[in-house]
Amino acid sequence: MAFPKTIDELRESGYEFVEHKPCKGKTCKAVIEFWKTPKGKFMPFDVEDGQVTPHWANCPDQEAFRK
Repeated sequence: MAFPKTIDELRESGYEFVEHKPCKGKTCKAVIEFWKTPKGKFMPFDVEDGQVTPHWANCPDQEAFRK
């Protein structure tokens, strides 16, 4: 199954919206949406016009969050 690309696809795939929060990156500070995955993990998304993108794909501070 392809990764969800819209809010509707997230919900259909079992994701649950949790909250809006600002990114904790030093330079980013974008307000992002956190969703709980079907496996219970929290994942940040950028949402624009109903389309979703994992925030780490666009965040200028992404290296600070890699494990």
